[in-house]
Amino acid sequence: MILTLAATAAFSTACGIWAAEDPNPQTNAPVENPNEVPAYPDAQTALAEGNKFFEENKIEQAIDAFKQAVKMNPDLGDAHFKLGLSYALIESEQELVETPVEPVEDNKEGTNKKGETKEKKPNSTIAFENAVTAYKKTIKDDPENDNAYFNLGRVLNRLNDDKESRKALEKAVKLNPDDTQYQTELGVILIKLAQYDEAVRALKKAIELDEANAQAEELLVKAEAGKKRVDFGAEKLKDQFKNNQTPQPGRSGNKKEEEDEKEPEKPAPGNKKEPEKTKEPEKKKSAAVSNSGN
Repeated sequence: MILTLAATAAFSTACGIWAAEDPNPQTNAPVENPNEVPAYPDAQTALAEGNKFFEENKIEQAIDAFKQAVKMNPDLGDAHFKLGLSYALIESEQELVETPVEPVEDNKEGTNKKGETKEKKPNSTIAFENAVTAYKKTIKDDPENDNAYFNLGRVLNRLNDDKESRKALEKAVKLNPDDTQYQTELGVILIKLAQYDEAVRALKKAIELDEANAQAEELLVKAEAGKKRVDFGAEKLKDQFKNNQTPQPGRSGNKKEEEDEKEPEKPAPGNKKEPEKTKEPEKKKSAAVSNSGN
């Protein structure tokens, strides 16, 4: 018994010494991954946290947060859209170093009707297409949702579906014409479609609504420059058409009359043809023969 107590006391003393010698008792504790994001309670919270990460340029964390959001609510268009923007940033950086990004979404490689192998879509494209589906569902449930039309137009622009993007943005502007951002985005797609006259009108309206809209001012300069190019080209074509239709001096402009008025061609020197002798009628010739017989 005495020996047991002594051993216990000695062990406790040794542990105390080791504890005293260790200035940082947390040294051996597991280190948390600074890029890891927590599990969020709902989709809206995940979206909000993802937006914070995105604004802070913490793209990998933003992607994790947005993926949680779309998993909890597949109909949350904004989360799909932001996920696509985040993936697009990663993909553009990878393109600069010429290292392709392997898609991690459910995107199996297959073949089309002709038996040709289809290329895998980038993650950004998959996310944008999912956003289109989500926004269209929102619009179906709420046809007066101008913000859904606005974001649908932006996503379609990303997918280079320019005509449909224009329709969505025009609808957003129709529902809420006093939103400067709506007018600006409409100007963006109209410039892309080379519809400069309409782009100028939309961008002027955007600036009228917000004089501090620097983006609209820059785009307006581009739209006006495009309009000048188109107008100049149109005037040039008009002048060319007019010149082609103007009769030349001495010409009537009527092709048939010009051909009729042409002088007969003169034979070349040295190639003058002898006039052909006209043959006498057969009756006169036979009469001459009978007279010589008499």
